Amino acid sequence: VAGAGWAIATSWTISFVLLLIYVISPFCNLPKGTIRLPLYKSCWSLRGITRYCHVAFPATIMVALDWWSSEIFSMIVGLLHNTAQLAAHVAAANLYNLVYTFTLGLSSAVGILVGISIGKGDVSIARAGSSCGLIVSVL
Repeated sequence: VAGAGWAIATSWTISFVLLLIYVISPFCNLPKGTIRLPLYKSCWSLRGITRYCHVAFPATIMVALDWWSSEIFSMIVGLLHNTAQLAAHVAAANLYNLVYTFTLGLSSAVGILVGISIGKGDVSIARAGSSCGLIVSVL
């Protein structure tokens, strides 16, 4: 549909601006004890952003490339004229998505467990959780 991209971009931008205005305005009821700082004073929270980006960007690129390769492969398979081949691809793609979703959920759960354990200072649980996650993912 012509103009759908512009409509979505416009509506998301308007939603973001309205939410930002609401959060900054005094009408936003923050919980008691919350300190409202001006935006220029809250930049101290960005101190560790470079270390975070060194891990986050490669992980994001890896997940995005995996997703995009699946999408591009589906577009190429759409050029098939034989319905049996197309049905076989749909079945294989569904199986792939099922397996990928399981491993993605497992890695998220293990990452959360390890992060919480390290945050508590209990390295032994973090090590055991990561080892268990690796063993289950290999099986």
